[in-house]
Amino acid sequence: MNKYLFKLDKDLFDLNAMEMDEGLMHFFHQIEDLPDTFSMVNDASVSRKFSISWEERLLKGRGIKGFFALYDADYLFIERLDDGVIKVSSPPHSKLDGNAMGMPLFNRKQAETVFQAMSSMKHTADKWFYLYQIAQDFQISSNDDQLVCLPYIRDAEIFQYQLKTVKSVLHRFKGRALFCDEVGLGKTVEAGMAMLEYIMRGLAKKILILTPPSLVQQWENEMKRKFNQDFIKADDPAFKSQGADAWASHNKVIASLTTAKRKNHREVILQQHYDLIIVDEAHHLKNRSTEAWKFVNNINKKYIFLLTATPVQNHLEELYNLTTLLKPGQLKTYSYFKKNFVESHDGIEVKNAETLKGLLGDVMIRNKRSNVDVQFTKRKAFTQMIELPVPQQKLYEEISTFIRNQYQEKRPEISHFQLKSLQEQMGSTFTAILGSLHNLLKSEKVSIFNRKN
Repeated sequence: MNKYLFKLDKDLFDLNAMEMDEGLMHFFHQIEDLPDTFSMVNDASVSRKFSISWEERLLKGRGIKGFFALYDADYLFIERLDDGVIKVSSPPHSKLDGNAMGMPLFNRKQAETVFQAMSSMKHTADKWFYLYQIAQDFQISSNDDQLVCLPYIRDAEIFQYQLKTVKSVLHRFKGRALFCDEVGLGKTVEAGMAMLEYIMRGLAKKILILTPPSLVQQWENEMKRKFNQDFIKADDPAFKSQGADAWASHNKVIASLTTAKRKNHREVILQQHYDLIIVDEAHHLKNRSTEAWKFVNNINKKYIFLLTATPVQNHLEELYNLTTLLKPGQLKTYSYFKKNFVESHDGIEVKNAETLKGLLGDVMIRNKRSNVDVQFTKRKAFTQMIELPVPQQKLYEEISTFIRNQYQEKRPEISHFQLKSLQEQMGSTFTAILGSLHNLLKSEKVSIFNRKN
C-alpha cells in the first residue's frame, strides 16, 4: 500500500484525539479490513491502539499525545506494511551536499535552513507546500458538487439522478458499488462517468471490464464514443499476439468473463493489480461457490463496480454473495445473514427489512423509473378478457389451487420462486408450462398425492 502524507494536528491531543485531514481519511478508507480498534507504530517502535470516529473525522486513542511527541514536523507519512502493521514515520532528513546543486553556495547557512525546512515538511511564510495541497485536494476532494469529468463526456444526455449516483459512488461508497438501476436507466453511463472521474483524478490507471461475450464490442464502442477511452479487447489479434504478457502490457482491457476466468488467463490476471474492475451483468456472480465468483473475488483491485438490474433472482443468498464481493463483512457471515434476514425456508422472503436496507445502503444504488427525472414515453395498458376452453380452464384452476395451498404451507414442497414462475407460465401459454409440470411429476420433493392430482 502506498505512503500517504498527512498533517499532524496537535490541537486536540489533550482530549486524546486528532482531527484527520483528507489524506489521512483517504488512507484509512483504503483499508477494507480495518477493525474498530487497531494498532499503529511510530519511528521509536512505540505501539498504541486507536479508533476512528468517521462522522467527527477524529483519530482517537489514549496516549496519542505521547505517540506523536517525537515528531516536530508539520506533516508525516503513514503507510500499511506488508505484514499489516500501520506505520507512522517522519519525512526523510538529508544533509545538504555542497556540490549537490552543481553550483557554489554563497549563503550556505540560509540554504541549509531552506532545505532543512523542506525535508522536514515545515510550513514557512513562503508556503512552498501549497502546490502539493492543491494536487491533494483535486485528487481526493470530498466536495460533492464538482465532477471534473463532465466537460469531457460526449453523445450522452446526463440526468440529475445519474450525477447523484456517481457522486455517491465516489464519496459514500468509496469506489465499491452495486449499480442496480432498473433496465434502461443507464447503468453503463453511470459506471463510465465514475470510471472517467477516477481516471481524471489520477486514482485509476489500470482497468479491467468484464462482460458477457455478447456485450464486449458494445462496451468498447461506448467507452470510446462517450468517454474517449481506448480499451483493447482480449480477443483482439494484437492483444492475443502478445500471449500472457498482454494482460500486464495493456492498462485498459475489456474481456468476457468466460474468457478471463480460463486457467491460462486467470493465472496471469491474478498477478496484476487493478485500480478498477467493472463487471456487467453481475448476477452471473450470484453463487460464491462458482469459479466466476472466486475469480472476481481474488483479483487484486482497489475499486470495483458491479452492474445488474436483478441482484436477487432465486434466493437472498445471491444478494449476500454480491455484497461480499464489494465489501467483505458488510453482512457478516452467511449464517448470521440467514438467521437475521431470511424469513422463509426457500430463502426469498426477507425479515428485518429496514435493517437490511440500511446495510445495503452502504454498497447498493437502485434508481427506479418512478423516481427519476426522465420523461418516458406514455403507454396505455388495458386488459383483454378471453374465455378458455373447458380443459384449459380446469387445468388453470387446479394449478392455481395447488399454488395457493403451497403458499400457505410453512414448508412448501417447492420454493415460492418456483410457484411464482408456475403462475406466470400459466398466464402466458399452456405450452410454456408443460416442461415445468413434467419436472414436478419427476420431483421426489412433491408428494405422491400432488403428483397424481
